Order: sequence, then C-alpha cells, then structure tokens
Amino acid sequence: MIQLHCPACDRSFDVPDVILAGRASVSCPLCSRTVVIEGPARAADDAGAEAGALSLPQDRRISIAILSGTRKGDVLVLEAPRVVLGRSGADADLQIPDIEMSRLHAAVECHGRRVVLRDLGSSNGTFVGSERIEARQLEPGAEFRLGVTTFMLVVADA
Repeated sequence: MIQLHCPACDRSFDVPDVILAGRASVSCPLCSRTVVIEGPARAADDAGAEAGALSLPQDRRISIAILSGTRKGDVLVLEAPRVVLGRSGADADLQIPDIEMSRLHAAVECHGRRVVLRDLGSSNGTFVGSERIEARQLEPGAEFRLGVTTFMLVVADA
C-alpha cells in the first residue's frame, strides 16, 4: 500500500501499489474528489513526505519567482527543502526589502513533491489569493503574498 495526498481535503489515504504503474485516477475516500496519479511513484518518497520528512523531489526543480516588489523578476531555485522568507537584515534565506514583511515571515517546505507554505507567526499575515493562511499546500503556479511582495511557486522537470 502507498499513501496518497488529496489536495482538495488535505488528507492522506492508502491505495494499492499496482495502481501506481502509470497514469491513473482514484477517488478520495474522504471527500470523493478525483486524484490523478502519475507513476511510477516511489513508495519511500511518499512515505517520507507523509511522515513530515523534508526533502526536495529528485525529478523536479522547485523555484520561487518574485512577481512584484523591489526584487521583482528575481527567481530563487530551492537548494534546500526548507527556505525561510523574510525582511532584509534578518536571518531569512530569502531576504526582501519590504517593511510590511516580518524578519522571519514564512517558510516554503518541500515534502517530496508536496510543497507547503507556512506562516511563521508574522505580524501582517501570509496570503494565498485573498485568504490569510497559517499553512497551505501549494500547487505549481500558485501565487502568494508576504507584505506587499507577491511570489509564485514554479515547478519544472529537473
């Protein structure tokens, strides 16, 4: 058995290994939403991701593009499975000169192919669309805002 993650209800469920032998779709038993599987999947990666282990995906390159603000146009390719974003002059991995941003504002965490944006107790909040979040799984192309700076998650083949 392999655990899959449903992006709709943000829960995990088990499927037989044989279902992962190509492209398939299954219904989430918790919310009935269709989850598309592109195989072959690696059981160890999925198990590690579900257990909370941080790891970059071996077959993908994860980047953060800056869409607005003083560093507009910059792109950071993640070289570690956890990157902290924050205001310039702090200990953040990606420092942005944005006075609306906290020193250690948010973190982008890779759990294999799952990418999670996590607010780190910021003063002004972390937003996906217009929704203030504490933690949210991001899909490729998702835009998020810290302070007055807008970012995009970019996922490409390695």
